[in-house]
Amino acid sequence: MRENTAPPEASEHSEGSPHSEPIDPSLDPGQLAPGTPDPRIETPIELLPAEESPRLKSWKSINFADWRTLGITGHSDAGTVIIMLGAVASLEVCWQRLHDDYLRWFIPNGPLGTHAHVHYHKPSVRQHQADVLAAMSVDYESALGFLYTALNVTTRHISVALGWPADDWPTLVAACEQPCTWLPASLRAAVRTLQRGALYARSKGVVHPRPHYVITRWDNTGNVTHIRLPIVPASEEAVRELDAMWHRLQRVRDGVSVGKDLPGWQVVQFLDDSSGPHLDDADRKQLFKLREAIGYAYPTANRVGTAVNSLLEGFSDLMRPRSHAPEEGQ
Repeated sequence: MRENTAPPEASEHSEGSPHSEPIDPSLDPGQLAPGTPDPRIETPIELLPAEESPRLKSWKSINFADWRTLGITGHSDAGTVIIMLGAVASLEVCWQRLHDDYLRWFIPNGPLGTHAHVHYHKPSVRQHQADVLAAMSVDYESALGFLYTALNVTTRHISVALGWPADDWPTLVAACEQPCTWLPASLRAAVRTLQRGALYARSKGVVHPRPHYVITRWDNTGNVTHIRLPIVPASEEAVRELDAMWHRLQRVRDGVSVGKDLPGWQVVQFLDDSSGPHLDDADRKQLFKLREAIGYAYPTANRVGTAVNSLLEGFSDLMRPRSHAPEEGQ
């Protein structure tokens, strides 16, 4: 994804559409005085709610209110609930900061209501570019750390209420990797998606980093990708192994191959996104090995948020029949 800073040709306003005052496309938030709010963050984007803005294409809101509601459902001890709510609050701070980072990075090329408004350029001041790029990486990786803590203690809390044999996240993951009759299929898929994507990135990229370097790629329509690549280039054997796995698991045209047509990290990402939650144990271990050798992309915040919301929905459905009904007369 190569950045394109040239503004596209503007189109006419749609008839009957409300418009705010045009914003100066040359304005750079990096030139604002300290403490001055960025006017673009408060500007409606393409007349859509903020969460639907193309500037936030790589981000997804998480249902933190539903997550906190889980804390008042069940019979866990007060300490577990306090830790759970604290971890959720910390994750929410990081997630909101990442939201703001994307708004600071993707600056509209033209006024509201024009085609150029939904195509973006990065901040023009070099120091501001460096600050926002660093913030995107720090806030994303910090969120992964708090995500694991929040999932772990939430699992413990729910296991007490439901009498699960799994009393922490690792035990729940192990159960979801095997045939399991006490969890819905959709919830098991959400657990596997988070473990094999976001929490793999947390473990191998943040907490116990492998000898990789990180680059951030973006385009002018709101896509952001954080990529980890090995310092030592992948061997030809590893590339051939990934190519064979790709052709075996997905429908790939004859003649298309890893390296020649697509970079290896992108093929790993395709396999993660489309096949990751459904891989058997042997394929999962093979893909993990190839990640280390070839490189991989962190799952987007949109993908992480979608999986977390699916998990929370599954947890809430399981807890709902056990919620305390009010006493008669209350």
